[in-house]
Amino acid sequence: MNSIDYSQNTSWCRIPEITKEVDTFYIFATDYIMSSFEEGAPDYATLDNPEFLEGSKLEFRDHATAYADSTNVFAPYYRQSGLRYAGEVIRKTGDFTNALLNLPFEDITAALDYYFENCNGGRPFIIAGHSQGSAMVLLLLRTYFKDHPEYYARMVAAYAIGYSVTNDYLASNPHLKFATGETDTGVIIAWNT
Repeated sequence: MNSIDYSQNTSWCRIPEITKEVDTFYIFATDYIMSSFEEGAPDYATLDNPEFLEGSKLEFRDHATAYADSTNVFAPYYRQSGLRYAGEVIRKTGDFTNALLNLPFEDITAALDYYFENCNGGRPFIIAGHSQGSAMVLLLLRTYFKDHPEYYARMVAAYAIGYSVTNDYLASNPHLKFATGETDTGVIIAWNT
């Protein structure tokens, strides 16, 4: 399958005009839901899937804009795992992250590469997501940002909302830490309910 060309505006739900001193890189939750159960539906959303596109726009409006008053919000489209496939992966492996290791991870790391090389300009940034997006944030923290300490050093915080951050995860990733106060930087912010 072809990779996504993030130099094209159509590969992004939002590339903002730069008006703030801090960026947010927002990763969408699962918006490929009901159509993922249709007969013959692919495991991962296609970027022309109407349900995925509409869901992403609504989620941007309802969730990602929480960061818009203070930051420049970037939100890439990516071939996310469909709800049907995610359920199959969880039943087989017990770990949703396994549903992200192929196309979703490749797409988001390509979007991050493009963002850091062409859009970020050295600004501090927040990385945020919800649900599937938060699972991706946690995967990126233990892989991509471990391999790119020059980017991680500028991370204000990682908001991993709607996905559990466990003690085991933190213990196996000693380069990461959970927020303990409002002035902490380079930290994870989440809650487990």
